[in-house]
Amino acid sequence: MNCKKLTIQDLTPAFCVSPEGEAKFWIEPAMALADDVYLNKRQLLRRQKIVEKK
Repeated sequence: MNCKKLTIQDLTPAFCVSPEGEAKFWIEPAMALADDVYLNKRQLLRRQKIVEKK
């Protein structure tokens, strides 16, 4: 799984891409799921934990 952080104006997204699907999280100003493709709740929570640790 590949997760990377980008900065765009006042919002900071993190993108997680894996063979199972993709997820986009806003990490600033607050952590929130922005979008996901083909991921179930368990997979989303796993990716959110990874993003929170970075």
